[in-house]
Amino acid sequence: RNVTGVQTCALPIYQKAAPFLARQYQGLRGYVHGKLLQKNDPLMEFLDAGNPSITGAFETMLAIDEVIQDLDQHLVRLERSLRLTNIASPWGNAKLRTELMLALQNDQRSSRRKRVKIVVTEHDIIVGIQLLPLERLDQLLRCTCTQGERRVPAAKALPYDIETGAHLHAIHQGFDEAILVDREGYITEAAYG
Repeated sequence: RNVTGVQTCALPIYQKAAPFLARQYQGLRGYVHGKLLQKNDPLMEFLDAGNPSITGAFETMLAIDEVIQDLDQHLVRLERSLRLTNIASPWGNAKLRTELMLALQNDQRSSRRKRVKIVVTEHDIIVGIQLLPLERLDQLLRCTCTQGERRVPAAKALPYDIETGAHLHAIHQGFDEAILVDREGYITEAAYG
């Protein structure tokens, strides 16, 4: 539906690993081949969606009690994003599953809920894990609408700086999230959700 002229809205927070909860996340950790990356490792830059100089495809998932929810669907979307962005990944789903499981096994922090992000490039698989300490997700988000679209609309691809910029602008204006609308005023997605 066309939302031209809408200034703010409220949305329920569903049980997912939505990045707009980032202010409540604790300590991002990056893993490659199950090994913890140092904070200054250049590969950590791939977990910064707002970095305009990186390329890759990604998927963000929710793990509850170390089990990634809807993993098969996430891997299908990741594969589609790789194809749409012409990223020639030499790895199949079995390797991606292994990388995800190794990272979760080696992340010894105690939390029932974790946000798991996998970034795939032509050369690397990076897994980022953050704690989601929230147990109650029935609050409403305060949102604002802004014009903006993904570079490749059907793909979750880096750089994600347009969406990150919209999200940060919304936060700066006192909102929780930005709702992106196209040139005709139709909602395309939440900037980070």
